[in-house]
Amino acid sequence: MKYGEYTRLNPPENRSRLDLMLKCMLGTLLFCLCYFLATHSIYDCTYSDLRSHIRFSFDYSLKEIVVKYLTGQDFLWHTLVRLGAHVPGMNRNDAACIVTAAAYTATFFVSCEIMEREDAGLGAGAIPLSCFALSLVSAIYAPWYSSKIYMGSSSPNPWHSPTQIMVKPFAILLFAMTVMFYNRLRDSSGRYAKTVYYSRGEAVLYAVAIMFSVYAKPSFFQVLVPGLGILMVIDLIRSKGQSFLFSLKLAAAFVPGALLTCMMFFHTFLSGEGGGSSVEIAPFVVWKHYTDSIPFSTLLLLAFPLFVFVADWRSYGKSAESPLSVAILASGTLMKALLAETGSRRWHGNFSWGYCIATTVIWFAAMKKFLRMMHDEELSPRAYRITACVGWTLLALHLISGIIYVIQLGTGTNQC
Repeated sequence: MKYGEYTRLNPPENRSRLDLMLKCMLGTLLFCLCYFLATHSIYDCTYSDLRSHIRFSFDYSLKEIVVKYLTGQDFLWHTLVRLGAHVPGMNRNDAACIVTAAAYTATFFVSCEIMEREDAGLGAGAIPLSCFALSLVSAIYAPWYSSKIYMGSSSPNPWHSPTQIMVKPFAILLFAMTVMFYNRLRDSSGRYAKTVYYSRGEAVLYAVAIMFSVYAKPSFFQVLVPGLGILMVIDLIRSKGQSFLFSLKLAAAFVPGALLTCMMFFHTFLSGEGGGSSVEIAPFVVWKHYTDSIPFSTLLLLAFPLFVFVADWRSYGKSAESPLSVAILASGTLMKALLAETGSRRWHGNFSWGYCIATTVIWFAAMKKFLRMMHDEELSPRAYRITACVGWTLLALHLISGIIYVIQLGTGTNQC
């Protein structure tokens, strides 16, 4: 993929019936699976994030909810659950499970749609099956190292967090839109374009999607802004200021979301509503609390993406997709490593959510790169065999571990 390509997410000309059937079947399966795990979390787990969020949703009047959550966090999930509970025959637990499962399934469909629009030349069934795998993968299970798959490593698929599940479809959509805009900055030869156009409708849609992502959970906004900022500064230097106007226009779409995030930060840490918590710089303190080896836990989570990015290093600079996904991951890693809350919420690891959603993005980008590599006719037979053997093996390990994790969640009393 080169700069200048995939500058518009055009609908694919031909959608195979197999792809449509698989998307419907796998989407339904994911919805049922997430609904089951959500129900199990509410009724059978010792502690449940979902149960806590349900209680928060109904502890306040509608007026208090608007005031509290418009300046607080996770407004979107709580509002949808509260509205769903008013549907005849549906109680608050049913509404919470349905909203959570719908958001999880939405991530699958959004991922499929974006891949189809960008990589329509892949084989029949490849995209739905790949996106289904993305919905299940986890850190590689190493029982001799830790009996817990999630704790210490994190996951691109945190089944236990309804608000993180809510932000995932917006994260994938915003990542794809940002790459689409950024690819217009250069032509197919890699030279900086003199003028970069995007329509008013695209700009409005982008700004609205950013706002919804912040209302769902500000975790992705917190890693997208510094990640994109890094790219903007680099391009500003390399283009000798030629990209300034493009960067300014793109940054304007973030202003409403930035204001909302600042309000949330004030509400959480400065207004007294956060239980006396504040933010401090505490390098690796919280991260080390959950793992004996940060590098090894990170490798267990990112073995497949790391291999794909190393194997396809020659194409790293040919599109904004790779630099942006790496910059987002770097932002999330720094946030998780350096920041911590004080007080009773210190070990909640709330600054890990940016890293968590960043792994979702890096996995999405890596899967797209891997599928392209498997259809790359320019790869030598030897390089293709090595890439296929190692790549499919690592992906299988992540997928099998994800299935084991789902089984553990569905049969145990621990939500993580």
